[in-house]
Amino acid sequence: YCPVLLGGIMEIVKLTKENIDKEHICCAFSDKKFQESYELKKQWLKREFDNGYVFRRLDERAKVFIEYGPAEKSWIPVTAPNYMMINCFWVSGKYKGTGLGKTLLQQTIDDAKTQGKDGLVTVVGTKKYHFMSDTNWLVGQGFEICESIPSGFSLLVKHLKSQGTQPAFNDSVKTGQCPDK
Repeated sequence: YCPVLLGGIMEIVKLTKENIDKEHICCAFSDKKFQESYELKKQWLKREFDNGYVFRRLDERAKVFIEYGPAEKSWIPVTAPNYMMINCFWVSGKYKGTGLGKTLLQQTIDDAKTQGKDGLVTVVGTKKYHFMSDTNWLVGQGFEICESIPSGFSLLVKHLKSQGTQPAFNDSVKTGQCPDK
């Protein structure tokens, strides 16, 4: 999982409770004017690691990372039992087209298979949004659109087992009504 890039070997780092305090988290929050939000995200990650959440990134000061965890524990309003939910996946700048995205995705697939998951899911835009993963790239990696909603979002799935249930947006997404009034 260490791709050769730009004349050297690039390493992927998995963040944990033990190393997150000394590691950066790649997010747009990392700008100094968002320091409080950046620290709050790190605190949230520390709690979510106990729920199976994973954050992997390139061992460089770059926005090259993937975040994922069990869909049952995701904050995204999707029903996808026994799937892994990709929350944030980003490869930017000079690292695009280097194979790092495929490496990060393969590590996620390997984790899902090891855990006996039925597949991976993620939410993307039906058009290009600057804050969402690239729909076309994910489709090229074997994801399929399993549901789209009029507000401009699609649910993608990559099945790892044929007998898995079909993921779906929760009714609240389709109706715009929160069940907890």
